[in-house]
Order: sequence, then C-alpha cells, then structure tokens
Amino acid sequence: MNIQDLGSIGEVVAAIATVATLVYLGLGIRQNTESVRLSTELELTSLVIDFHARVTGQPDLLRIWDAAADPSSLEPEDIRRFRWLVAEWFLIYDGQYDFYKKGHISEEAWKTKIGSCIGLLENPIIAEWWEKRQAPLSGEFRKYIESIRGSNDRSWEHQMISATSKEPT
Repeated sequence: MNIQDLGSIGEVVAAIATVATLVYLGLGIRQNTESVRLSTELELTSLVIDFHARVTGQPDLLRIWDAAADPSSLEPEDIRRFRWLVAEWFLIYDGQYDFYKKGHISEEAWKTKIGSCIGLLENPIIAEWWEKRQAPLSGEFRKYIESIRGSNDRSWEHQMISATSKEPT
C-alpha cells in the first residue's frame, strides 16, 4: 500500500465522517425544531389559560362574558368592558400568528384554538367592533381572520368558544 492508496482511504473515511456529521446535525435540527414548536404551543396554551383564569376568577368579568350572549342585557359600560376583554383575546392570537406562519405552532394546534376568535365574531357586539376596525390588530392577522370567515372550511367550528351562547361549543 502506497501513499496514494492511504490518501484514497483517508478521503473515503472523511466522506463517511462528513455524511455522519450531516445526519447527526440534521437530527439535532429536527429535534430542536420540534422542541421550539412544542414550547410555542405551550406558551399559547398558557396565555389562553391565564386569560380564562382571570375572567373566571373575577365574578364581574365572568358575568359580563356570560351576559354578552344576550347583548340587550348589558349596560353600555359592560359592553365596553366586554369589547376590551375580546380585544385582549384577539391580541393573544395576533401575537401568536407569526409563530403559526413560521411553523412554530402546528396546524392542528392552531385550528383548535383560532376557532374561538371566529366564534366571538358571531356576537353582534364583537361583529360591530370588528367591522369598525376598533381592534389594534395587525393587518395581516385581520386578513387571515377574514379569509377564514369567508371560507367554506368549517373544520375549526367544533373547537369554537362562542360568546353567542352561554356554554362553549
């Protein structure tokens, strides 16, 4: 075996090591991507849980939320507070929308949550608020919500939290 043969063997070993390194890095990146996705989904879930805990933990807010199913039963101040609650709800999702677009929230996890926004838009108080563009939401998120509202895809409906009925659907 001469130097040239050893050099050829060295090149083969280096090529194998390079492929092994690339496979290892690819697996690491995939694992990291999944970890980021799960972490982001957990963050969104935590934001939603915190919102629900705040509303259900304050009898006055809970009364307003429940009473919004029949808007005629609300005083003007209650309507204003309800709009602010819903604005907060939409801001949670507007803030997470970029994560969804970048693939940090899975389609399945996103659809199980975004239906609540669509459901709230069925409430006349919120529909008016939405149409008057009173919400401080990004234009891209607003367009996204409008595209869902206008589509025939109703797969999110079974996950919807609606302020048009006393009980979530």
